Amino acid sequence: MHVRNVLICVLLSLVPVTSFSLAEEQTSISRLPPLPQPLDPILQDMFDKRRAMGGAIINLVLTTGHAPKFTRASQAMAFTIRFETSTPRPLIELAIFRTAQIVGSDYELNQHKPFMKMCRYSNEQITEVSDWRRSVLFDDEQRALLGYVDQMANGGNVDDPTFAEFSRLFTPQQIIEISYTVGIYYSTGLLTKALKIQLETDGRLTVPGDARNSPRISEAAMSLLGQEQTFALQTVMSALPPKADKCSARSNVRLGPIADMAWWLSLNLQSRDLSALNHEAKFEGHRATRKVAG
Repeated sequence: MHVRNVLICVLLSLVPVTSFSLAEEQTSISRLPPLPQPLDPILQDMFDKRRAMGGAIINLVLTTGHAPKFTRASQAMAFTIRFETSTPRPLIELAIFRTAQIVGSDYELNQHKPFMKMCRYSNEQITEVSDWRRSVLFDDEQRALLGYVDQMANGGNVDDPTFAEFSRLFTPQQIIEISYTVGIYYSTGLLTKALKIQLETDGRLTVPGDARNSPRISEAAMSLLGQEQTFALQTVMSALPPKADKCSARSNVRLGPIADMAWWLSLNLQSRDLSALNHEAKFEGHRATRKVAG
C-alpha cells in the first residue's frame, strides 16, 4: 500500500491543475453556433453521464446538441455498439475505422485511431487498413469483415462470394451488429463533413469501450500524461499485468487503481498529441487521484 501511495504521489507531482469550462470547448468547432446556455436538461444529463463514464464532451456532441433528442438517440446507439455487442470489440472497432476511411471522415478517424490502438492493432496494421487486400497483417476473420464493410459502405451491393465468406465466420446476430455499425458510422461521417466539425486538438476522446469495468481512476487518468512524465509512467507500468485486455467491455481482468492508471497513461503515450491534454480530465483526475492517495 505504501508503494502505491508513493507512485500516486509521483504522478500527482507531475500533473498541473487547470480549470475548464464548456464555453472553452465550443470555440469555433463547426459551422453551427455554440450551444445555447443554460444547457437543455437532456444535454446536461448526457454530459454528466459521459464524464462519469470516462469520456469527454467532444465536438461532435457539442454540434449535434442543437437537437438534444436526436443526440440522445445517437448516443444510445453508439453506446450499444461500444458496450453491448456479441461481436468482439476489436472487430467492431475495425469496422468503424474502415467505414470512416471510406466516407472520408477525418473527424471519426481522429477519434477512433486511439481506440484501434486500445484494441491492440499495431501502427502497421492501422496504416494498412486502407490497403488491407494486399496486406498480410490481417487474419481470415478480419479480412472477411473488411470485405463486407468495403462493399456495404460503397453502395451497399454486397456480392454473394463476399457475403458467403462473411456469414461463414460471423453469426446472424453479429452480421446485424456489424451492419448497423457501418450504417451508423457512415452517416455520422457524412454529418461531420457536411457541418465541418473540427478535430479535437486537446486530447478529448469519446467514451472508451471498457468504461463499465474500469475503476473511477481510469476516467481520471485518461489525460494526465505529458512529455516529461515518461519516467513516472515506466515506474508505474511495473504494476500492470502483461495480458490485460482493456479493449473488451466484458473483460474479466479487473486492474487495481495504479495498474489501471498505468494502462491509460500508456494509451496516451502511444496515441495522443502529448502537448495537447484534456484540461477537464486533468482537473477531475487530480481530485480523484488525491482521494485515492488519501
